[in-house]
Amino acid sequence: MTLQSTLFSKSRRLTVGLIALSAIATLTACKTQPTNASETTPTNIEIPTDIEIPTDIEISTDLETAEDESEPATTNKILVSETGFGNATLCTTPEELQAALPNFVVGSPGNGPLVDTQGVEITDADGNLAFYALSVVGGNRLNLFVTDNPAYQTAEGIGPGTLVETAVETYGTAELSYHSEAESREFVSFENGPAQAIAFRTGSGDAAGIYEGEGDYQTTAEYRPEATIKSIWVNDRSCL
Repeated sequence: MTLQSTLFSKSRRLTVGLIALSAIATLTACKTQPTNASETTPTNIEIPTDIEIPTDIEISTDLETAEDESEPATTNKILVSETGFGNATLCTTPEELQAALPNFVVGSPGNGPLVDTQGVEITDADGNLAFYALSVVGGNRLNLFVTDNPAYQTAEGIGPGTLVETAVETYGTAELSYHSEAESREFVSFENGPAQAIAFRTGSGDAAGIYEGEGDYQTTAEYRPEATIKSIWVNDRSCL
């Protein structure tokens, strides 16, 4: 074999070898290059259809209840005591009463709502009647406060609008009475009621009580289930 044929033969083998190496490199590069996401996303995923969705989930209402319990009361209680209504004290003049109640309006003196009385109306900032402050005709001191406003209550929470039965649970046995010569005003008193100066009116005649006898003056311990206290009175006759 000549030198030329030998070199040619070696050159041919070298060329073939380089081609082979190039092919291998190309295949390797193809394997390492990232493929498109669409090519790698499986298309045969099975979505389960037997998942059970619970239907007995209980939603707690504790938060709502807590919010309701935290709401302030809509009516501000004004204490009824043997000396008067809140800061309003018995046996004062209209001028003194106005000074004690800067957020209220004490009206001009005039005839009271009861026979042989005179006095003033006390209204709140919105013009609503709060109570009457009265005295006998010719008196210069207001010795009787009267109200049917449910905001006015005793220390035990009894006032206008309270069922007689509820007051009985608080103060004990009730006695109802009325006198025809006193405009048949019906009142209820209790075995362990508040101070004697405080009186509870239930209406007129037999509005609340159940009476069996006849006569000008009637008393009973029986009353209707729906009987309520209509108004509350506080009286101090020491200043007359």
